[in-house]
Amino acid sequence: MANNKTALALDYYSQFSCIGGACEDSCCIGWRVDIDKRTYKKYKENQHKVLAPLFKSAVKRNDSSSTPDCYGIISLDQEGKCSFLDQDKLCKIQKTIGPEALSPVCSNYPRTAYRLGEQFEYSLGLSCPEVARLVLLKRDPLQFIEVSRIPLLEGSGSLIRQKWERGEDSPAKLPLIYDLRALIIGILQHREIHIDARLMMLGLLLEATDKSVGAGFEKLEENLPGVLAEYAGMLAHAGIIQTELDKVEPDYSLKLSVLGDIVSALMPKIIKGRFRECLEEAVDGLSFKTENPKSDSDIVAHLREVNASICVPFFEANPNILENYLVDYVFRTVFPLKYKSLLLHFREMVCNYLILKFLLLGMAAFHKKINDDLVVKLFQSFNRVSAHNSSYMATIISSLEARNLGDFRSLIVLLLDGVEPDSTNLFPK
Repeated sequence: MANNKTALALDYYSQFSCIGGACEDSCCIGWRVDIDKRTYKKYKENQHKVLAPLFKSAVKRNDSSSTPDCYGIISLDQEGKCSFLDQDKLCKIQKTIGPEALSPVCSNYPRTAYRLGEQFEYSLGLSCPEVARLVLLKRDPLQFIEVSRIPLLEGSGSLIRQKWERGEDSPAKLPLIYDLRALIIGILQHREIHIDARLMMLGLLLEATDKSVGAGFEKLEENLPGVLAEYAGMLAHAGIIQTELDKVEPDYSLKLSVLGDIVSALMPKIIKGRFRECLEEAVDGLSFKTENPKSDSDIVAHLREVNASICVPFFEANPNILENYLVDYVFRTVFPLKYKSLLLHFREMVCNYLILKFLLLGMAAFHKKINDDLVVKLFQSFNRVSAHNSSYMATIISSLEARNLGDFRSLIVLLLDGVEPDSTNLFPK
């Protein structure tokens, strides 16, 4: 546990540094840049002979916001680039008058701070390509470290104060939440079984926890220790779950149909950028558009072959990728405190995971291979859309609910290759 001078982070955090103009998807392109009231006034009063005209023309008052953190915005040029980005994709403000002149949003990205009680946690967003490389390509399991706290990060408005301020509820509750999070990560890093089996086990743990402790954690102290002990004990016998999963026959027709619905819903919303490129490659690879249409059975046969010859060998050789994505997601989103229901948070994570696997299958079919660069491009660009677009998850959930696949058990069934719930004994009653 970190002390009052340090924050908790995953071990890749200390390895990150911005690669500036070498970045393949600059955070200074395609995003509106918010600036706080203090920075806005500082820029408007600046008299630098080169930057002052730009500060006057490109820094605008944000009339749609009443908060001091989003007091102003930096306008984008016709190509969607920040007005202060030079031809080398470097910031003119930082180059000319120093990094201390940057707004908190610009100086902090992709860092985020959270606080649980007196514990601070620092994370990095996968919408940054360099972060995605550090997270996904790390071969060893992610570990926790302590890092020095950054006052600017904690005071910039990015700090989200989660449950359990000092004096709120029982002081015994927060340690139990940390125990739950530790078991969640322990399950996801249990490499003795396949990652899909780990997700199924995690879903069952969260379902049991939801039922036992209540939506508001009313019975946390009373019931959670027993649930944690039961599922921690199950890890020693997790191979039984894997054995049952190995009996499941894949249903690529269902997967293909569901992905078709999701892609059709996303395409009109994603009109350009790296994620649009990934979507188009997946659509082409999955034969959703082709000059010579194939039958559904031909497409399914092709996808089975692609999965067996490309995807399965790749992930067997790189088991860290999906595991690290999920572990980082748990830590970065303060899992399981985002929603009142643990299963709602789990549903969001599994939806993202399924879409990434589906799209990567299509991209593998398109490129006839998978490599680290394709993985990083898909996961990073996907996160740039999903983490910064409030309508994204609603679109996905609507597509799934239209097929009655929006609840926990239906999602797990989809994850496990589409077996009907009443045809398997994987789910204990």
